Amino acid sequence: METINNFARSLRAIMIISLVTCSVTFAQTTYNISTIAGTGTSGNAVITDSLKAQFNAPNGVDVDSQGNIYVCDLTNKLVRKIEAGTNNISTIAGNGKTGILTSGMLATEAPLGVPGALAVAPNGDVYIAESDSGRVLRVDATDHKIYVFAGTDDPNPPATGKATDTKLTKPIALALDSQDNVYIVDRVGIVYIVLSNDDIRVFAGSGTSTAENILATNARLDFPVGIAIDASNKVYIADRLRNRVLVVENEFISTFTVNATLSGPRQVAVDANNNVYISDMGNQRILQVTSGGTTTTFAGGGSTFQDGVAPTATTLNNPRDIAIDIDGSLLIADRQHHRIRRVKNNIINTVVGSGVAGFSNGVLALGSQLNEPGGVSLDGNGNLYVADVQNHRIRKIDLNSGIISNVAGTGQAGHFGDNDLATCAKLNSPGGVTVAPNGDIYIADSHNNRVRRIEASTGIIRAFAGDGNTNDVGVGDDSLAVDAQLKTPIGIAIDNNGNVYIADRDQSRIRRVRNDTITTIAGNGTAGFNGDNILASNAHLNNAVGIAVDANGVIYIGDRNNLIVRKIENDTIKIIAGGSIQEGGGAPNIGRPRQVAVDAAGNVFFADLDSNRIRRIDAVTGAVTTVAGGGNDAEGEDILATNAELDQPRDIAIAADGKIYIADRGDHRIRVLIPNTGSRITRSEITVTETNPTLVYPNPASQKVTIRNNAAEQIVLINMQGKQLHQANTTKGEAQLSLEALKSGIYFIRVLDAQGKLINTKTLVINR
Repeated sequence: METINNFARSLRAIMIISLVTCSVTFAQTTYNISTIAGTGTSGNAVITDSLKAQFNAPNGVDVDSQGNIYVCDLTNKLVRKIEAGTNNISTIAGNGKTGILTSGMLATEAPLGVPGALAVAPNGDVYIAESDSGRVLRVDATDHKIYVFAGTDDPNPPATGKATDTKLTKPIALALDSQDNVYIVDRVGIVYIVLSNDDIRVFAGSGTSTAENILATNARLDFPVGIAIDASNKVYIADRLRNRVLVVENEFISTFTVNATLSGPRQVAVDANNNVYISDMGNQRILQVTSGGTTTTFAGGGSTFQDGVAPTATTLNNPRDIAIDIDGSLLIADRQHHRIRRVKNNIINTVVGSGVAGFSNGVLALGSQLNEPGGVSLDGNGNLYVADVQNHRIRKIDLNSGIISNVAGTGQAGHFGDNDLATCAKLNSPGGVTVAPNGDIYIADSHNNRVRRIEASTGIIRAFAGDGNTNDVGVGDDSLAVDAQLKTPIGIAIDNNGNVYIADRDQSRIRRVRNDTITTIAGNGTAGFNGDNILASNAHLNNAVGIAVDANGVIYIGDRNNLIVRKIENDTIKIIAGGSIQEGGGAPNIGRPRQVAVDAAGNVFFADLDSNRIRRIDAVTGAVTTVAGGGNDAEGEDILATNAELDQPRDIAIAADGKIYIADRGDHRIRVLIPNTGSRITRSEITVTETNPTLVYPNPASQKVTIRNNAAEQIVLINMQGKQLHQANTTKGEAQLSLEALKSGIYFIRVLDAQGKLINTKTLVINR
């Protein structure tokens, strides 16, 4: 493989200025390609402006009568206030540390545990649900001290009927009615009401019945997590595990009608017109049920994170709490985007948070070094996992923040660390990775001849399949998977039933693990080819490394050295690409297919190792076409994907929004294909220019650099580890940075607008 000098490549990339022209014809979707991780070389901020502040998992939000916004900054252990009109941010409770909270201490000096929810009373008092301690706290608006309002740590509290003598388990949501009674949702299945005299009683739950229109106190609640109360004191409860919203009226409870399938509803809000809003967290959206009963998606469901667009054109990431502002707009605690967002006049914008949680603690993926990335997989939370083969690690890229982190492996090759934290374990050239719906991560620990699993709930790595002994007799079928023999497993896939499929490369088999038992479903152990349309278990495979399973349970295989892609359906194996099936237009047969993936429409994509292309097999016609690679532009960003040059693409992963992520192994990069939906773009007629370009000159630079962008308010220079080195405000969109104290190398310039939002990021090369 050709060794590429990264410094020279960076210079060449920066000096190229290209005008892209295109024509539009309605045909198959094409893609633009960009790099999201890798340089090409192997190898709680305190801010007054809320838009520039860093939040870490904002979990609760409410608004007072003046329009001030209050936020539970959960991981930072703070409750913060954003002043209406100025957007200045301050802390009203919590010191960010652990410790013992004493009732009556100054709220800003109090250690909070897990402030998960809050509610603001008309008099300005703020109630905080501290779920880990089983207490509800109150911050007095007058003396700014914090008091225990409900809950006790006494294991045998007196039966006084008072809130502070009542044992709470996991208070997780709060609300106030028109009489200032406080409702507390305890996650174990009870909703309490605390009256104005501090008496507490059960309002809903604690029963066993799931019938409709019964007394609320006789009902069974299954993991209630959200609550809202309308002007007539109807109470709405988000009953998460049963995927429903309940309504209590005149002490009787029933299911609130929602004409949509809910997935883990997290919170409810009601506006002045009796429209009900539901944070449908599992579906990453906010639903609206109008007073007339019509259900629609109100926010979320878009393909990318955006502000200043229709709320359904953007993405949400674990939306938790929601609240109605005094002007009728909806506030959303967009937890994993680390922002509070507002929907007003059918436009969504960020009002709190920079979108980065603890930025200095991570490394920008674009500035990271990968060493032959060989596997990629997406989870349901906007993270991309990378098998960093020669670094012997599994890496995670937060696609929203661009931060890369390590989830498994020490960087040293070996086998060590089962039943310990995955970051303390040794891997040996992990060739594949996949993420289960529950968040568990499966790793093809290829040179250890094992598959290992990281538990999402604990971060512990455990043996899953393969005993690592290649001298065993037989392959171990119909036995425990951990006792079976694997030889260089590469591809891994999971079907809708939780069965795990393994491409057992050097044994020419496809293995399946079901209920911890392993079997062979394709290949008889003989390397070669012995025909098509035959029983899969009788087939010869030849260095099969890629595997995918579609929604119907059809299995797709990249049979590498047979130069074919095959599918298994009803136990029969069949060629779907390669052999005599040529690329559309009479092009030559395919090269060695590496990994395969299937999109929601049933189209099959595969990495063609020999031709350095990503190919697509049409679900309807079976036609094979190229969607990326085959060009000669190795450095271009945001160019037509078929004009790009790839180098040994290994694995691909397809996101729900149609983006395709590529492990571009020889280039030591992760690339992304962004669909040009509905049109085919070619280089000819219409000139496309950047409407608001950022100019960086000179570049490369040695002593100083000038940055110009008409919308820029601030320029930030960071290094490849994400550390901020310089910051400058612009004058008429222009700023200069002195570089004299910096070493030669690659840096990044972040260009921010007046609201602190990122316009774009530019690469700067310092050369002396």
